[in-house]
Amino acid sequence: MKDLFNKDSYSIYNKISDTFETTIEMIDDIDNADDNNDIGDTLNILIKKVFHSDNKDIKQRIIASILFIAIILNVALFYTFIFYIIATIIF
Repeated sequence: MKDLFNKDSYSIYNKISDTFETTIEMIDDIDNADDNNDIGDTLNILIKKVFHSDNKDIKQRIIASILFIAIILNVALFYTFIFYIIATIIF
């Protein structure tokens, strides 16, 4: 996981966007290979393909993307809570 956040490599934003691009490519490959248009089947196949394969790089990128989004949401909620407390005291 350390190599994912190295300063020598490109930014976390680029890694997240690459992860989503790779995911979209995988979904397109699954959709092109399968005639069934059910989104549930496509998601099941995608999850099995990502997490049951030996592709550790995509797993690390997905986990890092989820953690990054969770951290951003926590920071946003924290500042919203602080603003709410200050607004309550002032008004």
